[in-house]
Amino acid sequence: CISSAASDVYKRQVEMKRQGNNLNQAMRSINAYGIDRQTAVQLENAVQLISSTASELSTLLSKAKERL
Repeated sequence: CISSAASDVYKRQVEMKRQGNNLNQAMRSINAYGIDRQTAVQLENAVQLISSTASELSTLLSKAKERL
């Protein structure tokens, strides 16, 4: 159903925005105070999460396009 696909895409977009905001805050902190091991690990996890969500969003958009 297109409505369901649109809902899934919207949810991923909201998720990407939240994750992007978190990443931006982390980068501002790193630029201001430097980076330690714990922050590096958290940053790596954040980037992996964003990458995964972007991949899911791309898949959903491709599937929605195929249905049109």
